[in-house]
Amino acid sequence: MMIETTKDGLVFTSDYEGGSLDRAVRCGKNYYSLLLRPDSWYYFNFHVTGCKDLELVFQFCARELSSDPPAVFHEGGLRWRAADGALIKPVYSYDGKTWHQVDSMLKAGGVKGSYIFRQRFTENEVYIGYSSTYLYSDLQAYLARLSQNSLVQISSVGSTRCGVDMPLVTITRNPQVKDTILFISREDSDEIVSSYAAEGMLDFLISGDPDAEWLLERYIFRMVPMVSIDGVMAGCVHSAGYGYGGSRWNDPVSPRELENIKDYARKLAASGQRIVFAAQMHSAQTMDRTLKDCYDGHEIDFYTHNEPLYKTLLTHTTEYWNPYPNACTLEMSAVGFFNRFLIDNFNVNDCFCTHVQGSNPDEGRFCGRDLLRAVIAYLRQS
Repeated sequence: MMIETTKDGLVFTSDYEGGSLDRAVRCGKNYYSLLLRPDSWYYFNFHVTGCKDLELVFQFCARELSSDPPAVFHEGGLRWRAADGALIKPVYSYDGKTWHQVDSMLKAGGVKGSYIFRQRFTENEVYIGYSSTYLYSDLQAYLARLSQNSLVQISSVGSTRCGVDMPLVTITRNPQVKDTILFISREDSDEIVSSYAAEGMLDFLISGDPDAEWLLERYIFRMVPMVSIDGVMAGCVHSAGYGYGGSRWNDPVSPRELENIKDYARKLAASGQRIVFAAQMHSAQTMDRTLKDCYDGHEIDFYTHNEPLYKTLLTHTTEYWNPYPNACTLEMSAVGFFNRFLIDNFNVNDCFCTHVQGSNPDEGRFCGRDLLRAVIAYLRQS
């Protein structure tokens, strides 16, 4: 979207890192229809200048799935309605870092997936989005701080299709050990909570906690904290230029980001390293964690084929890592997924995939921290 100036004197743009909007159509004074980009489903993030002391009204229509989805996916696919019908509000930020829910949101008539929200703004410039953000630049700033710790090594598994570096974090107290724990996160660019969970895990590992020290003496912990970097930078598009990439680990030639990780796993094996434990962190796309007994895509879940691991992840729970049992699955991953790729090619029996959650960044971090505590509990008894 190019910069667009309206009759109300407002300037709209989404031409920045993480921006996503096709255009804003003026329907009346301070009243706009938001047209999502053709590659969008429900996500948008745009910037407005000239809004101080104005109440703006926005209407948008989330794109429905092309097939006939289960009822839980209706009305914008979990993003704008929870399973019980509660609306999930967009957010705004004056600095691009601190986000607030809009004051008012309602269903727009009888059109499926159509909503209206309004907000009076107190500053001249504002970011408005489907959810708060965690961008590649946020990751880079975090890794710069993390790398100040002597236990931490920041390297790369390669570059994305667009030529952006894919960081790899390595942490250990014993570089001579041969056993590696491998985590990946943010394979789907719109699943922002997983980035905060990744921070929580890494911060915990350098905290000096006895459990973290136990792990670092016995294993090398490695993490690719952001896989779909191109998608994140382009505004959380689901495709990142390839079509959906998350189930294509078994393709003869996978999307570049997946190929980088596959090549790295092969290099580890060739050097004598063994991947003995692995996990993939997904999350909901918005920070609105559901703490009730309903399965609507906002609760913590996981799946694994490993029964002892399944039981440990369900029983070593806290306020922040508390998976909903009915949403957790004991079964083999389908061909094409990260876990299955490692099982079939490297005999990694101890692996799982999860959706971590949190209603704010700190809850996301605590969820990642406490998930790693559960993993350590499993490793201690193995």
